[in-house]
Amino acid sequence: MSIGLNANNDGSGSVQTGGTDAIVISATQNVSIPNNLTAPTIKSASTNTPPTFQDSAGTQVGTLCRAWVNFNGVTTATIRASFNVSSVTRNSAGDYTVNFTNSISDANYASVFGTYQDPLPTAAIINIKATPTTTALNVGVYRADTRASSDNSYVNVSVFR
Repeated sequence: MSIGLNANNDGSGSVQTGGTDAIVISATQNVSIPNNLTAPTIKSASTNTPPTFQDSAGTQVGTLCRAWVNFNGVTTATIRASFNVSSVTRNSAGDYTVNFTNSISDANYASVFGTYQDPLPTAAIINIKATPTTTALNVGVYRADTRASSDNSYVNVSVFR
């Protein structure tokens, strides 16, 4: 679906929608998005595929996050909040598998991590432990000072494709 915002020099404008996956915003002045433009009106053309964002030339410049999770990694992997993540498996101390609800189109996605331990013993390092797949991502959390595996109380993983 495309959404086009058109602005006139007098400050008036209009919103137009179309049938592609693009969101197009162009104006010669600042334009306010109307109150009736809500997230349910921004849709993808195909199931389990996020809308893409394109520049005025039609070149794709980004997509939405494909999956994310915030979980407690101490003892068990308890999900606090997530999107497109069915479960997190704690394989061993500091070793987790994030399982996707809907497969990612391929395994060439980018992953972003964050972690926090309360109380904070030291900084932590998170990395990918195994080759990513379309259905899961295996991550490891390690103490920065000793490189020992570490169960942290806050672990965050995001996937972009």
